[in-house]
Amino acid sequence: MAPNLTAMRVPLRPGRLLLGKPWLVVLCVGGAMLEAGLLSLVGPGSALGLAPQASAVIPFGVFCDLRWLIVYHNSWSGFAGEAVVLLAGRTLLTAATVAAAWPDDRPRPAFGLLLARSAAFTALAGVLLIPMTVLLFGLAVISVSWLFLGAIPCVLVIALLVHPGAVSAGWWRRTPAPKAIAWVLLSFVMLSADAGLIGLAPRYLAVPLAGLAGWFNAWAWRGMSEALVCREERGSFRPVNPVVLTAFLALAVGGTALGFTTAHGKRTSRVQVTQAAGRSTSGGAVLVATGFGGSWDGGGPPVLAGPYLERRFSYSGLASGDQPLPYVGADTNRSLAQLDRLMAAQVTALSRRAGGPISIVAESEGALVAKTYLEATPHAPVRALVMLSPIVQPARVYYPPAGTPGWGLAGGLGLRGLSDSLQGVSSVSLSPAAPFVRSLVGDAASVRSVLSCPLPGVHQFAILPLADAVAAPGPFPASIPTAVVPAFHGGLLGDGSDDRLVSAMLAGQSISAINFWSVAEHVIRPASSAWQVPDLTLSDDPGSTSPAGSDAAGGSGDSVGSAGSGGTAGSGGTAGSGGTAGSAGSVSPGGSVTVPDCDQVRQLLQAQIAAVQGGGGT
Repeated sequence: MAPNLTAMRVPLRPGRLLLGKPWLVVLCVGGAMLEAGLLSLVGPGSALGLAPQASAVIPFGVFCDLRWLIVYHNSWSGFAGEAVVLLAGRTLLTAATVAAAWPDDRPRPAFGLLLARSAAFTALAGVLLIPMTVLLFGLAVISVSWLFLGAIPCVLVIALLVHPGAVSAGWWRRTPAPKAIAWVLLSFVMLSADAGLIGLAPRYLAVPLAGLAGWFNAWAWRGMSEALVCREERGSFRPVNPVVLTAFLALAVGGTALGFTTAHGKRTSRVQVTQAAGRSTSGGAVLVATGFGGSWDGGGPPVLAGPYLERRFSYSGLASGDQPLPYVGADTNRSLAQLDRLMAAQVTALSRRAGGPISIVAESEGALVAKTYLEATPHAPVRALVMLSPIVQPARVYYPPAGTPGWGLAGGLGLRGLSDSLQGVSSVSLSPAAPFVRSLVGDAASVRSVLSCPLPGVHQFAILPLADAVAAPGPFPASIPTAVVPAFHGGLLGDGSDDRLVSAMLAGQSISAINFWSVAEHVIRPASSAWQVPDLTLSDDPGSTSPAGSDAAGGSGDSVGSAGSGGTAGSGGTAGSGGTAGSAGSVSPGGSVTVPDCDQVRQLLQAQIAAVQGGGGT
């Protein structure tokens, strides 16, 4: 028997579908507009793209709640209380929306039964989505697109498999309804598109745009409910959903780790930089810095094709005669302030050898080290900085050192669990207690927006992989000439086509700022904000546990006091004491810098670097 193709089409007449469903429109449109209005008034602007998900089809609303929860709690009791409130609220909203969307020609179950189904579904969806929420929390700590690419496909697959849970009894025993799947996919696309529009439009249009998305949500709820309730029961017991879900999650556990390992392998195999015998150095001296987890044995060919006096930036420091020491992956795992001191010593040594200013070409972690060093050193002997795969807007959230309370307590624990579970899969460790990662969180006030600060006398350039468009919700600084290339994070250093861009930048040549890939990046970045966690931006409260504290300057950060203790190294000496440390620009306890005060950022960085004892010149 031929399939009924007409019945499988997604209906595209929202007016007909919503006719006679006023409560459904009120719930969906009102919910989205209410959240957008509250965020416009008191919330982080970068989270406006989440507002339409307040009334989105299941399980996107649950996923939205989890992302708020993992950022905005500062104790275990607070986490538990907020979780209960969110579970109860989401259960009630889901049950009411299902009831309002129920087809008129089919008997509707009692509201109590819908409430019970919604409670069970919300709890199940929350448990399934926790690992992906933790990955996105990690993305807000260190903006590496592999974390997004590992999380969001899993979220979408979970949504495709469990969406009938609050509507249809026994959903797990049957294959998914094609029309309902289509509505889930269309909702994912529309939520992304609406977040993109909100991100690109003036802020005063956020509420109307959220209302438009809410209207679509009502349409999607109506269509999905009709597809699930009116679907003919076919076949026998087929537990396709749990089988596919289990297999996919098992496969996805190693997906993110594989991405890190792949990028790590590229760095170690392709980037071995020393000066070749007899090579021309007419292009000037260049210090080359690789990214996190890389290693160098002290030998190998130069990475750049041009006539440069190349020197590797060593994460181990300098030997006698100002020669860079070999290093292993563990050496890259130092606090940012310690690495800045190493960078200062090696820039000075290479400049002295070259007899004048040098250039820096740096990737990922190395780019952040170079940028923060130059921001803290206004008269450094550097003429140009080329950043490849730079870490954009790190430390947008906070988690406390192990054993202490603070914002994002559960997020930090989740990151530790995730890091431990991937130790046997990936050769690259990003433990939340690692000195480099810990220092990003502790230095949020100085690193989150440092990329936007100018460097007088230094020509800045950037090469962005297209994949990193999903790494942070905010735009890349327009003041930095940028080229976008179709690539993933890491591995750009040493690539032939990218080498030509680097050479052009070092030569001061103009580069085309607009092409297909740059347009794609400008579209993808705001659209991806729909799936980010919200930035932590709370009003200053001296009695709260403030992330703008001192847990970064000295190393791992697991043995430092809490913020507000006054005069600590990582906070520039005055955190929590009524001074200005931790408040560069418009900074809350979460370190959210809306308009960076670059003078204040510079002072914070200088204090953090000065506080690091030893390791600066060796």
